[in-house]
Amino acid sequence: MRATPKISDGHVSSTAEYRTTELPAPNGDVAEAVIAAIREITHIEDKGKLPLSMGVRDSSVDLEVKLKSKEGKNKLKIKFK
Repeated sequence: MRATPKISDGHVSSTAEYRTTELPAPNGDVAEAVIAAIREITHIEDKGKLPLSMGVRDSSVDLEVKLKSKEGKNKLKIKFK
């Protein structure tokens, strides 16, 4: 499953690519905070793709994080492995 929030001129959209499902979009402030946090964790500036493993108690979730910034628009894809 891939969750993809898109931010453009204060408009945020979010979709799931595992199925044809529209996800509820976060407001612009939340989406910007999420993208800023991902940039801090991964050190991706304008464009990049990195694996990310998140541990919770005795298990973990492996993710692939892809981030693009172009012409003032940010696109974040999170793929669950």
